[in-house]
Amino acid sequence: MYTLHTGVTMPFEVVVSQILPVDLETAWKLVATEQGWSKWFTSGASFDAVPGATYKTADGDEGEIVEVLGGERIAFSWEHPKHPKGSMVVISVGSVERGSRVEIRHTNVPTQDLANELRAAWNNVASVLANATI
Repeated sequence: MYTLHTGVTMPFEVVVSQILPVDLETAWKLVATEQGWSKWFTSGASFDAVPGATYKTADGDEGEIVEVLGGERIAFSWEHPKHPKGSMVVISVGSVERGSRVEIRHTNVPTQDLANELRAAWNNVASVLANATI
């Protein structure tokens, strides 16, 4: 459970993972570059994968890159005009026997309904990610 500076408690979290039949370097490029995001996550992404950089997408998503642990994890705030502000997304990659595992963790989601909506959306893009190439 998380408490924001506003005092609002936001206990909901969405976690989705996907195995990719690609090496770790390729998986990282898919989750941490503009070109990669356009293959599975969104269109028109504009960002640099460095802490403090902002990003925007053609879908209306925007936020700030909060953390980048090269080759392992990228974290960013996530805001969309149709949803409350304050949630975070952490995408982690790791090696597995037959490729790479990507985990998408969306935290600070304020309601169960929104968590369900985001779970469906992240499952959808994770399915696309499974077949993405870069």
